[in-house]
Amino acid sequence: KKAIEAGLKELFGAFSDIRGASTALWGAGAYVVNVAGWTGTNDGDMKSAHLKKTGKPIRLHAIEVYQFAGGKVSKMWMFSNGLAMATQLGLVPPQGAAPQKPGAEPRKPGAR
Repeated sequence: KKAIEAGLKELFGAFSDIRGASTALWGAGAYVVNVAGWTGTNDGDMKSAHLKKTGKPIRLHAIEVYQFAGGKVSKMWMFSNGLAMATQLGLVPPQGAAPQKPGAEPRKPGAR
């Protein structure tokens, strides 16, 4: 519980306006699967991800799988596209962009 609280505190510190919306939900036995969309602006650091504030918005899709035991969530897995997030934050050049020369200034997002 403490680890989840610490993770959420860090997430909201890095994306203070983060919003999520469920687009589909299924249940089978002890499992629930949630398909969600997330948006937010990176307006703070996220030390666990080695992320410094970029001020850039993100839009992500994720799949969350919850396992229940005794009426409570016992395990949770989240799958999302970290490369898409890194690209939106300008940490990784967009697909198809020319390779950057070693020692060169970082490219501005959208620059070729």
